[in-house]
Amino acid sequence: MTNLEIKKQLLNNLIQWQQKLSDFFSASFARNSRHMKCGEGCSACCHVERTVFPIEAELIRQTYPSLPARQESEQGQCAFLLGGSCTIYEARPSICRSHGLALLTDSGVSHCELNFNEELPAKEDWLSQNTADTVLSTLQIAYEKAGHSAERVSLRLLWRELTSGNNKE
Repeated sequence: MTNLEIKKQLLNNLIQWQQKLSDFFSASFARNSRHMKCGEGCSACCHVERTVFPIEAELIRQTYPSLPARQESEQGQCAFLLGGSCTIYEARPSICRSHGLALLTDSGVSHCELNFNEELPAKEDWLSQNTADTVLSTLQIAYEKAGHSAERVSLRLLWRELTSGNNKE
């Protein structure tokens, strides 16, 4: 198998993983929507600068090879946020797909401060942070073994890359 074929397979595996995260979120939200503020227009989890693994950055590049010109978002929020909406929603990183869920961590259960203020969801709706990290890290390690970068990618720098030539300075 060539490195290009390996890269394509790993990106397909990442897409499958991200779909599982999205499906898990949807199912949990369906059962817990009365305790969750997540939804169209809520961008509370997007007001942070993020980095992603190179494999996720590559998926964003392939899904959105260029983006239209617009003014750069202010520091302290995701560069891909525009008017409260994600401009790369279909290829959004794994961390974005898990925000809002109850996350089982080594130190307990964490969640968005807007969600689950009255009660936590049933354990079947908790996402294991260790499992999520292991799956994504395993894909990234295989991506590196195929000769690709190990250095995390700033979403702001990725946004600049995808809008270069389209942005009005």
